[in-house]
Amino acid sequence: LTGYYESAERWLIDRYLPRELDVVELGGGLGFVSCYVDALLDANCTQIAVEADDDLVDIIKRIRDLNDGDFAISHRAYHPERDVVGFRRGEIPTTGSVATDGAEIEVSAVSLAELVSEFDLEEFSLIADVEGAESTLVAEELAVLEEHCRVLVIEYHHPNERRDSEIDRTLRSAGFTHVDHVGSVFVYENVGCF
Repeated sequence: LTGYYESAERWLIDRYLPRELDVVELGGGLGFVSCYVDALLDANCTQIAVEADDDLVDIIKRIRDLNDGDFAISHRAYHPERDVVGFRRGEIPTTGSVATDGAEIEVSAVSLAELVSEFDLEEFSLIADVEGAESTLVAEELAVLEEHCRVLVIEYHHPNERRDSEIDRTLRSAGFTHVDHVGSVFVYENVGCF
């Protein structure tokens, strides 16, 4: 990989991701960010990478094992309400998304609230690269974010979902502060309850 792959995420993670917190990653992709984060976290942290595309899950496992990684991989799609969703693979392997029409496969789904319960997470950082489901994540799981998420690293995939967007205003009203961004990747800290 060249130095450009996920460079915005790496730069922001280096500066803002607390090493002592558990991490949930929604949209594990190729596992690059997962392995990068794994190398930074304290040994006692829980880390979960959630990925819907079964082909990518196999790649994440291989990348994790090649890097002696120690994080959980959950083969599920993110969705706040459904147990099963349609998933459409993208033209590029890392651009697949939950689909309401034209889905290629059905995938088990999991909400952020379910992950908090399943992995017994009290406080965590969230890395969200959910290919267009950012507004759903913030709108539907705001209470979970407010209560448990100290740092949010989120990649916006639509030009209107950036600074001063509805998502941004919702996060700010819930006690999150926009602390930095590189391109379409934003970092928020939850100052409201921590």
